[in-house]
Amino acid sequence: MFVIVAGAGTVGRNVAVQLEGNGHNVVVIDSDHEVCRDIYSDTGLETVVGNATSLGTLRDAGIHKADVFVCLMAKDADNIAAAILARSMGVGRILARMRNQGYAEAYKLSGVNSVLRVADLLISQVMTEIEQPRVKRVMSLAGGAAEMYAVVVEEKSWATGKTVTQMAAHKSFPKDAILSGIYRVGDRGFVVPRGDTVLDSGDTVYVVTPARNIAGIAEIMSSY
Repeated sequence: MFVIVAGAGTVGRNVAVQLEGNGHNVVVIDSDHEVCRDIYSDTGLETVVGNATSLGTLRDAGIHKADVFVCLMAKDADNIAAAILARSMGVGRILARMRNQGYAEAYKLSGVNSVLRVADLLISQVMTEIEQPRVKRVMSLAGGAAEMYAVVVEEKSWATGKTVTQMAAHKSFPKDAILSGIYRVGDRGFVVPRGDTVLDSGDTVYVVTPARNIAGIAEIMSSY
């Protein structure tokens, strides 16, 4: 994927470095020339000096070919303005960090796909939102040692029609993960999974695992 990260603070810089390490093409935008220089010097990441609320800056960063645009600037107003511009330029997925809950409606109207609250923000959460859009992080456990995720079983996935025992035996299902619950649409409600519980298409499966494992688990539940 080609990802533009607007805002090179601690979170923005770490997200950009991890994305690049995972094989994605990344451009970082920041208005501070020294910050951009240091990032390029330390990591080799491409940077653009400027304000992401400027259409010219976004074009310099390659907004026309971006798959994902991540707004991690210090001010909510700037994140919202940048998101609106990115949406107008055809970016399919936009993530933004929200500092003030009072801006929640504005973020929604701006076309942001995922709003990340400062109170809950973890680097692993941002990475999951970017790389695994069909996965939703529910909560952090044990000080971040593990996470609970909600993953929807897709119709043509390997997991559809398989039992929990078969899931656990799959080569991509990690040993340090557990299916903690299943929510089924309609009148079936919440199910406590047992070994012989069969996963159905459309089930929302709650998984507890360290963040490093979620990509493999999501792959089992996604369409071929």
